[in-house]
Amino acid sequence: MLLEPFYLVTKRVEGHASGGTHGAIWEVLPAFELLYRKLKRAQDETVADPEIYTDNYKHSINAAFVKLSEYYNLTDRSRVYRAAVALHPGLRFAYFERVWKDSPNGSLVSGDSASCCP
Repeated sequence: MLLEPFYLVTKRVEGHASGGTHGAIWEVLPAFELLYRKLKRAQDETVADPEIYTDNYKHSINAAFVKLSEYYNLTDRSRVYRAAVALHPGLRFAYFERVWKDSPNGSLVSGDSASCCP
């Protein structure tokens, strides 16, 4: 189901961050990355076998990509999102090295913290 990850992520990040569990700012980037991967997989399936998918389904996936990209790009306006991930003890810079390893610029994370927080 394509929409199930969106439901689960929404429920997870709408929680109360006061207890340090769900709804914390460090969860935003990993949530976007998860949703991006799900949409990319669905899009690849429609390209590989286009005749079994309706045009509405294909257009919906493209519209979801546009909206997700819009919100993801808004995180670039603040260093807080990347800093929260970098400071999280379970994620740190390894998250960026793993997730952004295929970026056109290579690893977006170098030795200094400014490279993670444009």
